[in-house]
Amino acid sequence: MRISKLRMLIAVGSVVVLGAAFGVVQAVTAQGTEPPRAADRERTAKDAMPTLPSHVRVGAERAGLQLDTSRKIAANLYLVNKKDGQLCMVSTSKGMSMGCGPKDNFFGGNALHYGIDERGSADAPLELTISGVGRPDVQYVQVAFPSGLTQSLLSADGGFSINATAEQLKSGRPTELLALGQNGRVIQTFRLPQG
Repeated sequence: MRISKLRMLIAVGSVVVLGAAFGVVQAVTAQGTEPPRAADRERTAKDAMPTLPSHVRVGAERAGLQLDTSRKIAANLYLVNKKDGQLCMVSTSKGMSMGCGPKDNFFGGNALHYGIDERGSADAPLELTISGVGRPDVQYVQVAFPSGLTQSLLSADGGFSINATAEQLKSGRPTELLALGQNGRVIQTFRLPQG
């Protein structure tokens, strides 16, 4: 599936970035009618978000995030409820950024809900992390760079977080994100924005 420019514009428009210093996030709303696996499980002590600087915490609360509802789904990645009933995927990998959707249609028909956090110029990022959450039928994800593929198994909660290496970034920006199921079957391919 290719993402049209209009759909990408709508998806990017739905992302809230808390503060200019917290990186660029490009998110695509994901689909399916059930919420992510972790959304309804019992919350444990490991689900608590890290201590946030006061200005970030205030911004998060103003945006309606209920930080005491966080559920950790991957390294630096959490699901958090919003006061308006939406569910948000919140990344703390490069500051704080989030993408939200209705809990009962969080994936919106796609296999993944993901975001890209980056620092540096759009044409030549210095750091880049792709993180997200997959539907239950997604077992792992692959990210295609000009120099090759990187893959990650999803956590028990369906989350993933891939940090691009300096070598990968030297070859260029990642071009695709693939959601894979059993036996490596490609469920969905997402074209990633280029600069």
